[in-house]
Amino acid sequence: MTEKRYFKIKVPVDSVAGKCSLGNKPGRAIVIDQTTPAGICISAFNSLNPAIQVLKYGGSFPWEEVAFKE
Repeated sequence: MTEKRYFKIKVPVDSVAGKCSLGNKPGRAIVIDQTTPAGICISAFNSLNPAIQVLKYGGSFPWEEVAFKE
């Protein structure tokens, strides 16, 4: 069987509406690897998860200005 290759994904916190109960502030970056990261609320994770599934296997989106390169 072919070994699956996963990519780490760095998600920057650009803004926070109101106050984040987990203390997230603009400028923080959350790194997503093989597990759900600590410090991210379930609502944010659920919003990000569709894109995470594409990016972690090396996919991209047509609106990206710069394609991912290793």
